[in-house]
Amino acid sequence: MFELSILESARVEIQQLWLGTSLFLVIIMVLSKMRFFNTALVEKNFTTKNKLIVIAIFSVIGILGTYWGIRTEYGIINTRAVGVIVGGLLGGPVVGSTIGAIVGVHRMISPITISSFESGLITILQGVMAGLLSNWFKQQKKMWPYAYALGFLFEACHMVLLLLLAKPYAHALALVKAIAPAMLLTNPVATALFVGVIEDNYRRQERYKAEAAQTSFRVMSLVINVLQEGYNSRTIKSIVDIVLESTSGVSWAAILAPRKIVALAYAEPLAKNRITKYIDQKNYYYGSNIEKNILDSYNTTVFPIYKDSDNRQLLVISKDIKEEFTNFEMELFRGLCSLLQLQLEINTLKEQAVLLSEAEVKLLQAQINPHFLFNALNTISYYCRSNPEKAKDLIIYLAEYYRHSLNTESVFINFRQEIRHIEAYVNIEMARFGDRLQINYNIPDFLDFNLPCLILQPLVENAIKHGVLPRESGGTVEIGAAPHGKNVRLYVYDNGVGIPKEKLPRLLEEEPTGSDDEDTGQRKSVGLMNVHKRLLAYYGEASGLQVKSSENAWTMVFFEIPLTRSTP
Repeated sequence: MFELSILESARVEIQQLWLGTSLFLVIIMVLSKMRFFNTALVEKNFTTKNKLIVIAIFSVIGILGTYWGIRTEYGIINTRAVGVIVGGLLGGPVVGSTIGAIVGVHRMISPITISSFESGLITILQGVMAGLLSNWFKQQKKMWPYAYALGFLFEACHMVLLLLLAKPYAHALALVKAIAPAMLLTNPVATALFVGVIEDNYRRQERYKAEAAQTSFRVMSLVINVLQEGYNSRTIKSIVDIVLESTSGVSWAAILAPRKIVALAYAEPLAKNRITKYIDQKNYYYGSNIEKNILDSYNTTVFPIYKDSDNRQLLVISKDIKEEFTNFEMELFRGLCSLLQLQLEINTLKEQAVLLSEAEVKLLQAQINPHFLFNALNTISYYCRSNPEKAKDLIIYLAEYYRHSLNTESVFINFRQEIRHIEAYVNIEMARFGDRLQINYNIPDFLDFNLPCLILQPLVENAIKHGVLPRESGGTVEIGAAPHGKNVRLYVYDNGVGIPKEKLPRLLEEEPTGSDDEDTGQRKSVGLMNVHKRLLAYYGEASGLQVKSSENAWTMVFFEIPLTRSTP
C-alpha cells in the first residue's frame, strides 16, 4: 500500500492549494468582467441563454479541475468540485444537475483510476445538491462564508462516500488519506474565493448604481429648479455650472449655438481662450455626424439640443484627453439634453399662448362694445342739458377709457394705470345707472407693480353687467388688492344675483364658438374667459381665475400674480 509521509503530504497540500487558488484567481478575474456574472448571485430565474452559458463555463471549469489535479497511486488530488458547486449555487437545480452530470460522466470515463466511477457519481450528487440549495444560498446577506461551509461539507461527504463506495476498502482508505487533506483545505477556500469575488463585484456595482442614481436625482433636481425661471441666458449659465460641478474630471462645459458661445463654465483658465478661438475660426456642422473632438487636447462629447431647424444648440462637455466618460455620465448628459429640449418646447408653447392671448387683446381693443359707446353718449347727452359740468367730466372719462382701451403699444402696464382705466369706465356706468350702482375700492397706497393690460377691467364689467344690474335694486361692486406672500391677490366682489351652483364649475370651461350669448343674462362672457386664458399663458396654472359665489347673494372673482413682475 502506498502511503505519503507527513512532509510529503504537506508538500502536496501546499502545492495543490497554490496551484488551485492561482488558477481560480485567473478565472475569477476574467469572469468578473462579464456583466452577467456580476448579477448572477441575485438572479432568481435565469434565461435559457444564461443557463447555457453557466453550464458551459462551469462544466469546463469542473473538467479542467480534474486535469489540473495531482496524480497519486490511487487517485487525483483535484479541484473539480469547485466548478460543480459554484455552478449549482449560481444556476439552480437544473443548471447544477446538468453541470454535475457533464463533469461526473467525464470523470467516470477519463482519466481511469480505481475510483473513477465512484468519483463521477459523487460529482453528480454534488451538482444536484448545490442546485437544490441555490435559492436558500442567494437569500444570505453575506454568501462567501456559506460558500466555504458548503464546499467543506460537500468535500467531507465526498471522502465519506469514497470510503463507502470504492473497492477494495484498503485502496479507498489509502486514496482518502492521500487526497483528503489537500482537497478539504483547497476546494472550500477556492469555492469561497470564487463566490466572494463575484459578490464583492456585485456589491460594488450596487454602490456605484446608488451613487449614480443619487447624482442623477441631484443634478436633475438642480436643473429643474433652475428651469422654473424658463430657458434663458441666465438659467443656461446656471445649467453649465451644475454640469461642471457635478461631474468629476470635467475641464469645461458649454452650450453652443452656431458661431456663438451661449454659456461656458470651465475649471481650467485656458479653456475659455481655446474654445473662443475655435468658435471664431470654425463654423459648426449640424448634421447626422456631430463633431466629437472640438479641441485636440480634450476628450469632448457633444449632445444636440434641438430648438428649431434654424437655431440648434449643443451641449459640449470636455475632459482631459486622458480621461474617459463613463456610461453613466453619457446617459446623464443625454437625459439632461432631453430635459432641456422639453423645456424649449414648453417655452415655445408658452410663447405661442402669450402671442395668441395678445392677439385676442388686440381683437378686443378693436371691437370695443358699440353698445357701451352708444349708451355713454346718450348719458352724456342727457347731462349736457341737466348738468353740463357733469357732462364735461363724463366726456373726459370716456376719452380716458378709450385712450387706454385702444393703446396697442404695451402688453404690461402699471397697476395704477389699470385702476384709472377702471375708474373711467365705472364713473360712466354710475352716471348712467345712478343709485343702483355703487363702487368701492380697497387698495393699499403702497402697492405698485405691473400686470397685463385689460386684465382687471373685464372682471369689473362682468360684475356690473351680470351681477349687480340684473337685480332690481342694484348693488355694490368692490375692487381690491392685497399682498399675499410673494404675490398680490386681486379681486372683484359684488353683492348681486350670484351664480347658480350647477353652472359654477363650468364657468371657465371653453365652449364652441357661438354658444356664448352675453344678452341671455347668463354669467359668462368672452372677456372673462380671455382674462383666464391670458393669466394662464403669462403666469401658469397657479394664477388662473378663481370664482366663488352664492346664488342670490354674492360673487367673488380673484387671482394672484407675482408682486414683482418685470415688463417683458
